[in-house]
Amino acid sequence: YSVCPEKCVWESFVIHSYRNQGGSASWLGFPISDEYADDVPGRYRRSDFEGGYITWDPGINGYRPFEYSER
Repeated sequence: YSVCPEKCVWESFVIHSYRNQGGSASWLGFPISDEYADDVPGRYRRSDFEGGYITWDPGINGYRPFEYSER
């Protein structure tokens, strides 16, 4: 993976979820993308990290982290 340039662009909810997980010290690791539209039906915005991603989860009506093996 290549780490995101100095500043990744995220919505405040993605940042909040990332920080709640422990930021770069967590299993998510460092960010590798800006926020973008997710192509999975029912999910809306997504940011990728070394160990997973954070996206909108309509089941909990909020942002949630996923490991890459989850879908």
